[in-house]
Amino acid sequence: MATRFDGDYPFGVMTSAYPYLDLTSVLQEVASIGGGGLVQEVELCALDPEGDRMKDPNDHVAAHVNTKAFNENPLKEAKRFAEMVNDLSLGVTFGNYDFIHTHDPGADEKVLDFTMQLIDYAAALGGKNGGAFGVNVGMFFGFDRFSGLQQNLDAVTRKLTVLGKYASERGVILGSENCHMPGGRPLPFDMYLLPTANRSLGSTLAARTILQKRLAKFGLAEVLQFTWDASHPETQHNDPIPEAELTFAEEVNYQFHVKGHKTDIPDEAIRRAWFAGPALPGWYADKESKLYEEATAAGIPIADNAWGQQYGRVTLPGDGYCVTPFPQIIAITRKNGFSGRITAENETPKKGDLVGKQDTAGLSQMYADCHAVLKPHIWNGDSYQGKPFKALDVGRDGVFKKRMTFRQAADHYGITA
Repeated sequence: MATRFDGDYPFGVMTSAYPYLDLTSVLQEVASIGGGGLVQEVELCALDPEGDRMKDPNDHVAAHVNTKAFNENPLKEAKRFAEMVNDLSLGVTFGNYDFIHTHDPGADEKVLDFTMQLIDYAAALGGKNGGAFGVNVGMFFGFDRFSGLQQNLDAVTRKLTVLGKYASERGVILGSENCHMPGGRPLPFDMYLLPTANRSLGSTLAARTILQKRLAKFGLAEVLQFTWDASHPETQHNDPIPEAELTFAEEVNYQFHVKGHKTDIPDEAIRRAWFAGPALPGWYADKESKLYEEATAAGIPIADNAWGQQYGRVTLPGDGYCVTPFPQIIAITRKNGFSGRITAENETPKKGDLVGKQDTAGLSQMYADCHAVLKPHIWNGDSYQGKPFKALDVGRDGVFKKRMTFRQAADHYGITA
């Protein structure tokens, strides 16, 4: 059993809550939350600004990492980035939560190519040795619902092997969150699928464990790690405690997302009555489609966006009705020796309202309130006394390895993916 961790956890913020701010502004804002000193780490929401997820105005996404500028002048951009982060005494990691595997190979390859660019960027900033907790690259596995679980596992294994080899050579750790993906962008006919068909690859502990063990056989045991989020088992009406116990017993986690989900809101019981099954951010249809017309005529309360059909509400400590047992979960992380980031991720309805108003002060107050609730459990005193800040070091003359697209890398490693 791992040695219990009794130190202070670094408090982090996920920047998807500030989609309208540029990189400089979002870093300055995060560093100033609560008057400054509350936040040690920032997870930059690092989606492709030209990707599919960024096209959905209802999604919880932002594009805070400029890979275009990095590609044009890697050394100059990496040094500029490092200077900004170091001046604010922030550690940093990247979260590119888009799907590397769906039923659309063209879309997948675009996401894979962008992920490769983020790996190069993270490597330039020191990768796993950058800052106090490493500059990692988070992602989603995704799921092709036209194929079975075995086919999905095999396909994702091949893609992860290419990404893993590329990242390993550059000293970068890859991560995936335990999200019930790809529920955020369901197929138009999801209403006719069994609830089990909506379960996705990354949402089960079994699938994540199998993939991690498979990569270990390729000598890539360290390169694939995970971010665990308590809200995701809750969204599927599961108790987060058993999953936390099993997840943190394995030393393959670099981040804990603080976010909850409350499913027993009375006025939303009608959603469960209509759709039943796991509470996924589920079925919707294009307003111009025959299916939308048919559902509306039948009196079905169909939503017009991907998140609208989700039962219950995403919650955040400090926002009034968060019932997720975070003190108990944090105790589990400590018992198992977890010593990574504690990162608050805000996807609440209130956050959505504040983003619509571009109320930056209101959003930052939500994170300050979250910290106030977590503070007795993550810090041993009034201020952070944990792992000290470590500046990003771009390295001598910015010597970087040759950059490749995903297809070039697959050919280079001799992997059919």
